[in-house]
Amino acid sequence: MTTSEVDPWHRQRSSGDYEDRYDFEPVTPISTTLPPRVYNRPTVYKLPIKKNNKPQNISPNSPKSILQERPTLFGGLLILSLVCGFLSGYDYRLFSSPSVHQNLSAISVSSNKMSPLGLLGELSKERRRVMELIKNDYGEEHYSSVFGPSLRFNDVISMDDITRERIINRLMLKIAAAHSSHHTDSEPFFTWITSGDETAAAYGNFQHQSYTSILLETVSTSFAALGIRFEARNHAMGRHISRSPELAFCMESIFGEELDIVSWDFGLGDASRVGNSLWGNRVASHRSHPILFVMDSRERDRWRAKIPRETHREPAIYMDTNGVNKLARQFPDSSRLPPAQATYLPPALRYYTCEGHSEGTEGCDDPPHYVCQTDPTCVQQKFIAQAECPEITEYQHLWNDGWKEHLFRGRLMGMWLLDLLKEALLELDAAMTNPKGTNTIKSNWASILHQLTSKDESYRTTFMKSPPFKVDDALSEEITKEISWNILYRQPTICHTALFPSQLRNKPHFQDLYDHYTLGEKNHYASKKIGQLPLVLDPSERPQCSIPTKVDFRDYFSLERTSGFMTCTMDANRNAQLKQFRLQKGVEGFVMICLRKCFGIECPPNRMTFTENILEQGKLVIEINGDAATGVVQWDDDCYFVKHLDSLKWDTLGGGNGRINIKFRVNTNDEMQISSIIVF
Repeated sequence: MTTSEVDPWHRQRSSGDYEDRYDFEPVTPISTTLPPRVYNRPTVYKLPIKKNNKPQNISPNSPKSILQERPTLFGGLLILSLVCGFLSGYDYRLFSSPSVHQNLSAISVSSNKMSPLGLLGELSKERRRVMELIKNDYGEEHYSSVFGPSLRFNDVISMDDITRERIINRLMLKIAAAHSSHHTDSEPFFTWITSGDETAAAYGNFQHQSYTSILLETVSTSFAALGIRFEARNHAMGRHISRSPELAFCMESIFGEELDIVSWDFGLGDASRVGNSLWGNRVASHRSHPILFVMDSRERDRWRAKIPRETHREPAIYMDTNGVNKLARQFPDSSRLPPAQATYLPPALRYYTCEGHSEGTEGCDDPPHYVCQTDPTCVQQKFIAQAECPEITEYQHLWNDGWKEHLFRGRLMGMWLLDLLKEALLELDAAMTNPKGTNTIKSNWASILHQLTSKDESYRTTFMKSPPFKVDDALSEEITKEISWNILYRQPTICHTALFPSQLRNKPHFQDLYDHYTLGEKNHYASKKIGQLPLVLDPSERPQCSIPTKVDFRDYFSLERTSGFMTCTMDANRNAQLKQFRLQKGVEGFVMICLRKCFGIECPPNRMTFTENILEQGKLVIEINGDAATGVVQWDDDCYFVKHLDSLKWDTLGGGNGRINIKFRVNTNDEMQISSIIVF
């Protein structure tokens, strides 16, 4: 039996057409094929439709017509390179509408001869295209009131001078890499990672409506015009998946190895100050030293807990959700308009703001989600009813954001990034041109790339030499007396995880262990090695809708009664960062096991956990490089450090060839479901 027969998520979705985001009533079910239009609007931004595995660009403004709209230049002399940028840009503009479903390699641009001012001209044209896109979302009048010249991003998105310097330098580096002949890769990437709970994962919506997808739609062609491929990947997972410390310790395995921005959007919970501190340190100590992008309310105490101390050089950007809501109040308040008048608002604004609050909700002190209703009409209109996709309606809760909120946030973040791109190009022009105004080049792309790379590396060096920024909340004394904060917060790990989505699942060495296209008995992925720890999926979590909805799944490694040991083998030498670190010190020798989360009736009746003395009683046997485990120490949630004798440290992991063999055997009829195995 193939995976495609039982797990449609792995199947290439080339037969379904993607519905226009705005072209239907919020209460009208849609089908997987394009229905007749409901509203007569002059232009509607359409998502590209994939047919026969080829992207079909559907746009109200054809590229051909845009190519004919060349600007007329009046009066004065313009800088020659800027003129060239405006003129040559039309040769590179291949699409008028970006989308998450586009093949971005088809729209990428590279030109080693173009100057920063010439690229600024390219960016200016793309920004005008984005402005038209947003005007189509909200209408000309409402666009001007929110996205016009009066928009001040500092009221919504803020950062200190160190962080601004860091992100501008990173953008300059990407641009220089795209235009330097010394850059070996064909095309540099700028990678945005969304991490968070079910709101960030867009529960209750289609994935193309998530703010991650909207951000990609907004900026992808602007980055491409500068020769950069922009990636935005949604790795947000519902609250049923452990966040701290599992995701923090597994960032490289789950998010990938080359990252530029990692968001934190766990607004529905995760109030642990230890977890916040751990998360910020782990993002900054990632091998690519990305920048943390925090999405939270400025009024919450944990906002201050995440703000880094300047001396520690932890770069962080803060998007105040209260500031976003305040900005949204400039849109028409549907609850204060006659129903007939509210109906004629653009769909993105229709019942978006009610009683002064976005989508009829506001933050409050009511647990467990801390979201309260302010207007029932907006709440009823925040989601798209979809009878054919029950997994959507299952998550259309009061506390999850609807598509209009995702749209607004995605557009805001996109415009903010475009402003930073402009600033980066101006900085590049100043760095590469003599100050006399002669426009003569004093530094070429290759030399400026070398300077920017050295500066980027210096940021990480400075950070790694600083002491960890930690809070006073104490972990278990049994943990902190053996494991230093520097190990917990800064040093690399090996993470063998079953969580999905995960970049590890695409790695060749992981695919050498499991066949992800073949399912065997009990929904186990076919193991390619005898005795390999089984990888299992839950079919009930896989969506049945042909349009992607939920993307996070709680796959797990299963331990049941067997005739022998089940083995997990990890190789420190496969981790480039850890391999380099081991040349100096070797692995520290600590092992953490995180169990699969479950709540209430969804937990299997025979679920085995570490809450009992199962190791001492012989119900579970764990051997690590030949030594037996004698107990565990709990971190929080469902993650535990494994003990050998009376210590958390496993001395046998500190040397050898870097291979780590962990064997499990269950001696009862119970089942242990493991989410991740982490080695320090």
